[in-house]
Amino acid sequence: MPTEQTRWVDLATVVPILDAAQRLEVVALKSFCEQYIASIAQPSNCLTLATQAMMFKMEPLVEAMVQTTQGCLPEVAQSPGFLTCSFPLLAKVISINRPHHLEEQLFRATWAWLLAVPSHQDHLNDV
Repeated sequence: MPTEQTRWVDLATVVPILDAAQRLEVVALKSFCEQYIASIAQPSNCLTLATQAMMFKMEPLVEAMVQTTQGCLPEVAQSPGFLTCSFPLLAKVISINRPHHLEEQLFRATWAWLLAVPSHQDHLNDV
């Protein structure tokens, strides 16, 4: 249930608000957004957050969200953000999960990503 402090921020708005807070140098709002992201980030939503962070060129947040996927590829691959994530983000997720999962699991996740969006097939030779 949203609190008074969080009723205006959610998964879809927190990264753009964080970007604005950074640009406008609103330290308290920036800190709040960072804490909020830390409290909600999980394998099922981290790629949605990472995709937004990539749009705003927030590489540290992207890396933090990629770290959240470590060892959780099956759950991450079932998340809404997985099938629509960019190729660079997919590559990071597969790379960080390589030591934790069987090659078959990595292949299945990558194959699902390739088939999900027609433009992903442009990366067939890259994967």
